[in-house]
Amino acid sequence: MAAVEQVVGKSDSVVVRLRGVAKQYQRGSEVVPVLEKLDLDLPRGDFVALMGPSGSGKTTLLNLIGGLDRPTEGSITVDGVGIDKLSNAALGRWRADNVGFIFQMYNLLPVLTAERNVELPLLLTKLGKADRRKRVHTALSLVGLSERMHHKPRELSGGQEQRVGIARAIVTDPTLLLCDEPTGDLDRKSGDEVLDLLQALNKQHGKTIVMVTHDPRAAERATRTLHLEKGRLEREVKLMSWLGFVWANLTRRKLRLVFTLLSIILAFLMFGMLDALRTSLGKAVNLTGADRLISISKVSIIDSFPVSYYEKTRAVDGVDSVVHLNWFGGVYKDGKAQIPVFPINVEEFFKVYPEVKITPEEFAKWQADRQGMVIGQVLADTYGWKVGQRIPIKSSIFRKANGGDSWDFNIVAIYKVENSAGWDNQSAMFHYDYYNESLQFGRDQIGWMTIKVKNPDESEAVAKRVDALFANSSDETKTATEKAFTKQFMAQIGNIGKILVSVVFAVFFTMLLVTANTMAQSVRERTNEIGVLKTLGFSSGTILRLVIGEALFLTILGGLIGFGLAWLAVGGMAGFMKKYFPVFEIGDSTILISLALMIVLGVITGLWPAVSAMRLKITDALRRG
Repeated sequence: MAAVEQVVGKSDSVVVRLRGVAKQYQRGSEVVPVLEKLDLDLPRGDFVALMGPSGSGKTTLLNLIGGLDRPTEGSITVDGVGIDKLSNAALGRWRADNVGFIFQMYNLLPVLTAERNVELPLLLTKLGKADRRKRVHTALSLVGLSERMHHKPRELSGGQEQRVGIARAIVTDPTLLLCDEPTGDLDRKSGDEVLDLLQALNKQHGKTIVMVTHDPRAAERATRTLHLEKGRLEREVKLMSWLGFVWANLTRRKLRLVFTLLSIILAFLMFGMLDALRTSLGKAVNLTGADRLISISKVSIIDSFPVSYYEKTRAVDGVDSVVHLNWFGGVYKDGKAQIPVFPINVEEFFKVYPEVKITPEEFAKWQADRQGMVIGQVLADTYGWKVGQRIPIKSSIFRKANGGDSWDFNIVAIYKVENSAGWDNQSAMFHYDYYNESLQFGRDQIGWMTIKVKNPDESEAVAKRVDALFANSSDETKTATEKAFTKQFMAQIGNIGKILVSVVFAVFFTMLLVTANTMAQSVRERTNEIGVLKTLGFSSGTILRLVIGEALFLTILGGLIGFGLAWLAVGGMAGFMKKYFPVFEIGDSTILISLALMIVLGVITGLWPAVSAMRLKITDALRRG
């Protein structure tokens, strides 16, 4: 059947013209509008990106321009042809001659090689084999796939398949190239290669391209971008703000910006993490009992002394109660899990550590059960232990009189700790008598004593009395307040903290140099532009504020990201770290300190470049361009 073409007069300037184009779909009895009376002109050689949210009508508009669908109302003219008036057959022939389609999923025929896929549209022409072959090879050469022409789609990468799709689209030399998410299924490198090809086809070969995309990076390659919103073209022009101007200046060297931001982010990330550790160490010391003393062997913390010291210490003036403990070296599950286990004198433990809580009924049950054990909530959660369960725990240090190293215990209670650094939530305690009577060697020895004094103000005096009691004996003691003992025990961690402070200082200093260098380079590169700004009327003070504003924007943005990451990391680690510290958090004052640091560092790094920019003479600055 002869083509019925409605030629309405070709224009050298406008290739695509839409007037009052609307599209509706019938869904049962409901009419669903997709496009609402669009007017649009696309000049010859235009490269337009269509953007908008899903359902905004982008693909529908592309299909209408390409003759794949018909408008409910309105007219569509492409290169002088009113395609909305063409019959289906004529529309098919028109598409073959005038439109090249590039799809997101490539849509190559899997049974054909790349060469044959590209040749496919030419079968509808009157070209001979030699001419078809020449066109196919030219198209494949243009997309850089001459050496892969005999490969089928399954033998090609995604990027290569899309380049074959482009070659197929251009082999007939169409008026229009219509691309539906051409990079949507590609990695960044392959996507960039496809966009490079489209740009070359537009700039070097004059092809008119309409591209639907969700990717702002792809849209940047187009000469202009049209936004669709609920079936309407949004023509809003975004006015530049001071912040937008600052951001545009900072992003002119994206790689440099990324590395500068990373140095700032790292500095504030470490600052936040270190503060959490500092806070934890400080609060661990502050939460120790003011009325408790720790008494250990004067020789070493790992040396023991006779259990008879317990009764003698109880009789010292000023002593309220005493609990003696041994390090048991508990091991569970064939040595894979080490557990803090302590044989103790049960009767006085809760007098010395009142913050450790079990019910009176549980305490009575523990006293009555020689093999009874009380465990912390963390242990119960970790191993799924429950009250009433009988568990075997081995000792990595002590053996029983029968030569065995496995001890059986009955879990009688799960204790909880209320706000204390004196006792953690992941230990296990059992009867000293059960331990002592079962030992093969080392009986009647204890590792240390925790002493509760009657008057906290007399703690140091009581400590001296205890040590004097055992002076000049074979097992002298060293007694100190729980706070002093904790400080001494954490001394090594404290040194690590100082090292971390030094590292963070070095990182901040490096960040200062990197950011200052970034700002100095940025100002040097823009000397001519600064001259232009001054020519336009920007005062020296405005230039000063602009450059310092850029430095502040950098340090505040990087600082907020880094400190935010530290906040998230500390929050995520808090549950785990509370096994070892009573508190693991970033201090409240640190937020204000970090904000102040961001501002101070921003001003310092931007001040000298800003002053240099402010002092530039207009004529000298313009001459450097």
